[in-house]
Amino acid sequence: MRITYDEEADAMYIYFSELPVADTKKVGEGIFIDLDREGVIRGLEILSPIGRGWVRKDKLLQLHTVLQD
Repeated sequence: MRITYDEEADAMYIYFSELPVADTKKVGEGIFIDLDREGVIRGLEILSPIGRGWVRKDKLLQLHTVLQD
């Protein structure tokens, strides 16, 4: 698993796999899942996780740093 965060866009992406994505589904306001050809979830995008108050910026950046190393 890998997490990326774009501060400028306030967008977080959680990679469950690096395999190709075949389809993207909106599952909620600002929440999207990426699926492979078999329908297996390969990634999750969350728009405005900080703006929504779901996570604090310092915690998200700390988590991002730990998982990238």
